[in-house]
Amino acid sequence: MGIVEYLNNLMEYERPDKEGISTARSFNCMITELAPLEEAIACYVANAAVKMRGQQSVAAKLMVFAQTSQFVEPSERYAKETVIWLTSPTNDTATLIKEAVKGLRRIYIKGYRYQKVGVELRDLRRDSQIQSAIFEPLAMAKRKKIQQALQATDQLNKSYGRDTIRYATMGYEKKWAMRQEFLSRRYTTRIEDVIIVNAK
Repeated sequence: MGIVEYLNNLMEYERPDKEGISTARSFNCMITELAPLEEAIACYVANAAVKMRGQQSVAAKLMVFAQTSQFVEPSERYAKETVIWLTSPTNDTATLIKEAVKGLRRIYIKGYRYQKVGVELRDLRRDSQIQSAIFEPLAMAKRKKIQQALQATDQLNKSYGRDTIRYATMGYEKKWAMRQEFLSRRYTTRIEDVIIVNAK
């Protein structure tokens, strides 16, 4: 029996404020290469994870999708999604990014001109209930350290601007981002001011 099934059988979960958190954006140009799609997915996951931690929740699975424009020739259209069950419910950004990128690579087909990708964190549960189901001291200690690091990162990004501290997979140029985002969000524009965190 996997840890997810075990936890499901162990208790009846109280649902959080939102049962799913999704983020998706159309690009300002068509994207054909995998790397910028991975950056976009990583950024969307990071933003969704912050929202999820804000409501003290964890996700048991996530969905990733990629699609072309629906207004191109039928032979040039493509849309695909995949659902990933996590080993255990989590709100750890690094873990979620890693799994989301795996999912994207699974559905990506070279040659299509992608207009949009997105992610949805699903099957949310209360973080406190997951904590109470972990009995192994080492696992609890490791989880506590991760949560402390996440809280510190969230606080720094809240104080100094979104993505001041970011994961390497998120990149920093964001050529795929919508033009409106550059106008409305507080992105750090000097690369020497950006702190890169390697999530590998």
